[in-house]
Amino acid sequence: MNVDTKLCDVCKRRPAVYRRRDSGEKLCTHCLSRSLVKRIKRGISRSVKLRHGALVAVLVLRERIVESLALTEIVSLIEEKHGGHVLILALDHTVSQVIHARLARKISLIYLAIKAEEEMKSFSLPEIINSLTPRLQSMGFRIDAILTPLTLNDFFEIQLQSLLANTTLAREVSPLPRIIGQSVIVHPMGNILRQDVYAYAFFKGILDDLNDASSSIHIVEDKCITPVLKSISADFSEHHPELMFKFVETMASLTLMITNRESMWSLRVAQPNH
Repeated sequence: MNVDTKLCDVCKRRPAVYRRRDSGEKLCTHCLSRSLVKRIKRGISRSVKLRHGALVAVLVLRERIVESLALTEIVSLIEEKHGGHVLILALDHTVSQVIHARLARKISLIYLAIKAEEEMKSFSLPEIINSLTPRLQSMGFRIDAILTPLTLNDFFEIQLQSLLANTTLAREVSPLPRIIGQSVIVHPMGNILRQDVYAYAFFKGILDDLNDASSSIHIVEDKCITPVLKSISADFSEHHPELMFKFVETMASLTLMITNRESMWSLRVAQPNH
């Protein structure tokens, strides 16, 4: 090994290939993958207690296909060790080929193709989940948790957009877990920077598979967030990731406080007068 090659800050043995922005650590591919698995596992356990043999669904969004594939691959590894099962919820049939090419040959998955409404808004997760609920109930099995591929960058952008333009957006898509029916919506990558996920996808060959499938899948950009806010998000994630964490955490807490107060007020109003 070249004496000028910097070693991984964690294992101290393998060459470092990536610097994580939030911690400043220089990581090898193995430690980067291991770190991402641990953080996603922690993100799930913070929101829901899964039983042994649980059925976990990953929501695959065409707007976030890289994050979706990375999350599905990691969750499959996690659940394989805990006797769980993974179900893919795909809202667009064009992602099916790349999903099967990337995942089906390596792990056993249940693939459920559900077409979303054509007028469905980007990031309108409650509407998406509600549109799935009738079909899932008719299938006769229970999904313990529905995992989304949204990262810290997504919630930062959503909350900025909510402050400046759409005040309801942050409530519609909050980083906090949400119960719908018998399932819990969880955002296990809500504290992870998008760059980390893309680095994982690069070193695991996910980006290569997507390039090979570019003719059969049309990757789209979400139209919910304005380009200037995306630019701000990219700058913050590169230079001030700690501020992103604080901002998202604070906004989520405020949203929770407001929601709880409104719920209490609604209950108070609904009480009959004696």
